[in-house]
Amino acid sequence: KVYRSFSNHNILRLSYREQGSGIAFPYLFLYTLFFINMSIFSFLGLTKFFPNHILATPTSLLQIGGIVAGAYLVKHLILNFLNYVFSVKQELSLYNFTIMIFNNLLGIVLVPLNFAIAFAYPSLAKSLIIIGLIVISLVFLFRALRSFLLAMKLFSFHKFHFFIYLCAVELAPVLVLIKYLMIENGI
Repeated sequence: KVYRSFSNHNILRLSYREQGSGIAFPYLFLYTLFFINMSIFSFLGLTKFFPNHILATPTSLLQIGGIVAGAYLVKHLILNFLNYVFSVKQELSLYNFTIMIFNNLLGIVLVPLNFAIAFAYPSLAKSLIIIGLIVISLVFLFRALRSFLLAMKLFSFHKFHFFIYLCAVELAPVLVLIKYLMIENGI
């Protein structure tokens, strides 16, 4: 059902309507799987490419997991706040569900990739990490395009607000993370 919702916009809407006001346990389980696997993927990438980095220790896996979970928690809280400020409940709720569905699929995809990275030769592991980053980027890009389709009618009336949201919630965290990594690595 997650894959069908990922690949078909109408099935995504149908799954959203079937879910109702609460979140079903399988979706929560897969979302937790995403957080765990994204944390492991980030940790493995850090240890393979920057073995002397301060976060490349086994105890820092929990810190990375906290960062990943915290980033998404903040994102969902901001979306709920925007839902409270602006009366776009239907669109923002569907967007929250879209984020969850796409991340659920990504969590499933990352399971075999993490195993392959963890037990592969270092040169192959680095190549798999790059492939994983490409897959993650493509999924996020597809999610952004799908989300833009959800917000199309809002975009025509609220271009400035949409631009502010895009900069503050979607782009700013990525740029802050890139800047942090550049400072930490002396670039």
